[in-house]
Amino acid sequence: MAESRDEDMTADLVTADLVTADLVTADLVAADLVAADLVAADLRRMLDENAILGLMARFDDAILRRDKAAMQALWAPEGVWEIGQFNPDGSKHITPLRAQGMDQILAAQQQFNDLNEFFFRTTLRAVITLDGDRAAATAPSTEFARRKDGHGYSNVALYEDALERRDGAWVFASRKYFYLWVDSVSPIPGGDAVPLPPSLREPA
Repeated sequence: MAESRDEDMTADLVTADLVTADLVTADLVAADLVAADLVAADLRRMLDENAILGLMARFDDAILRRDKAAMQALWAPEGVWEIGQFNPDGSKHITPLRAQGMDQILAAQQQFNDLNEFFFRTTLRAVITLDGDRAAATAPSTEFARRKDGHGYSNVALYEDALERRDGAWVFASRKYFYLWVDSVSPIPGGDAVPLPPSLREPA
């Protein structure tokens, strides 16, 4: 009888150890799944942020190279581009612009091309807030250009962007340009603007 009780106790202990091992294994598996989900979420966030930063860089590139086809690829078809709408009225340095839809956006880009000997802009690191297939961003920017009449155009500003993911790619739903400082009156001295080589300009 004693041997039977000992065997029963041993079996119970073994069973308890197995149950404990199963629970530990389940906890470890659950922890691994949570960690994997967190890593996947971080990876998705980094990929989305990098894609949005790339979109902003391609916007600067399209302006610099005067490439309307590249510009068109960056926007939702009903996108809105606003510049200087939000600054005080009556500034001699600011000509507000609002373009909605691709025809108006490309016409605005052509207006810049016709007005300036050259137009340079760059975007600094943006702050991006993701929300599924939508995102909001603010990006410090600076621009430097010379009008064909010899006047300059220089500014520092902040872009406020609304973005959407469409067909797997991020595009601008709207861009709003808030001037922090602007000068469109002072002349810019120096030699002639030097055109980019044909390989870097908008395709014919």
